[in-house]
Amino acid sequence: MASQEVKLIGFWISPFVHRVEWALKLKGVEYEYIEEDIFNKSPLLLELNPVHKKVPVMVHRGKVIVESFVILEYIEETWKESPLLPRDPYERAMARFWAKFAEEELLEDAWIALCSHGIQKERAVKSAIDALEKIEGEIKGKSFFGGEAIGSSSDNTKKLCNTVPMASQEVKLIGFWVSPFVRRVEWALKLKGVEYEYIEDDIFNKSPLLLELNPVHKRVPVMVHGGKVIVESFVILEYIEETWKESPLLPRDPYERAMARFWAKFAEEEVLDNAWIALCSRGSQKEKAVKSTIDALEKIEGELKGKSFFGGEAIGYLDLALGWISYWLPVWDEISSLQLLDSLKFPSITTWQNNFLENPVIKENLPPKEKMVVYFHNRSKELAPVMASSRHA
Repeated sequence: MASQEVKLIGFWISPFVHRVEWALKLKGVEYEYIEEDIFNKSPLLLELNPVHKKVPVMVHRGKVIVESFVILEYIEETWKESPLLPRDPYERAMARFWAKFAEEELLEDAWIALCSHGIQKERAVKSAIDALEKIEGEIKGKSFFGGEAIGSSSDNTKKLCNTVPMASQEVKLIGFWVSPFVRRVEWALKLKGVEYEYIEDDIFNKSPLLLELNPVHKRVPVMVHGGKVIVESFVILEYIEETWKESPLLPRDPYERAMARFWAKFAEEEVLDNAWIALCSRGSQKEKAVKSTIDALEKIEGELKGKSFFGGEAIGYLDLALGWISYWLPVWDEISSLQLLDSLKFPSITTWQNNFLENPVIKENLPPKEKMVVYFHNRSKELAPVMASSRHA
């Protein structure tokens, strides 16, 4: 295709496709639209998106970008005109947070409410309305979420909570000792040379501080910088990258950045979620989760082949995002005999695992393995009945 040619493969009713189309049109980017029959997927779609086999798929200069939010970030970084994200790192973090919140808490529950019946429908309706109430509070008094124009910056972006009084550049991190989401934030701060105060929270008896700082999700990690609160580990990683420019974690090239974000999202949804279900479930549910985890690890193995780290020769964003695989997953393997990380089956992951854990910043900031074994053994036993009942709900 021509060097600047843009193609978008979509399905007429997909909101994920339309958000990409809206972005391209607002940016004034010409593109060719190709309609896809998602119930009889074309060879083109299967070739361009072999991992998920779904739309939207955007092709620019022969490079393939998938996943709508990943595509939106790529569009923003490639075509600078008519910016969709604010310039301020904190406002950008808030935009990413609310986009993720609406996708996970509103869209998913609304879809379940549409397609279910009885108690399941009632629960989904309630959850969707609860999410809408939070979004209502965020947009109150605004024409658009960003202010006076679609996707624009605004000084009146709401914070997740009241501003926290503290020194202008002081950084605090509220976490839980065994959380991989908290650790990836700690690793990023340490690799950037950012000093911070760590505050341990008991997630089973949540402190007033945590509930004040993260009233939406009420979970860790929570980072406070200059009195501003940022939550959700991937959102925090992007904020750290945009605030402290030294020792960059993401590549400079927009396409390579898109690939890092894609694989981070893939690993979270396909490896971590399934591995956790495998740890905490029994019988056929466990077997299915183990298979799904191994299938996903095979794709990551292919991405890592021939590399020391995901980004090349040094630890970057994607290594931090997937760092839990190097240390947490072997513990889960040991507890439940999952046999997920076979070194013969996954030689590239094994090499990366050793390289990652040998880095001094990583090595010196890991939870005690013996304590982890006890913790996750107890948690898996506690959650097994919950997993079983949810399966039959």
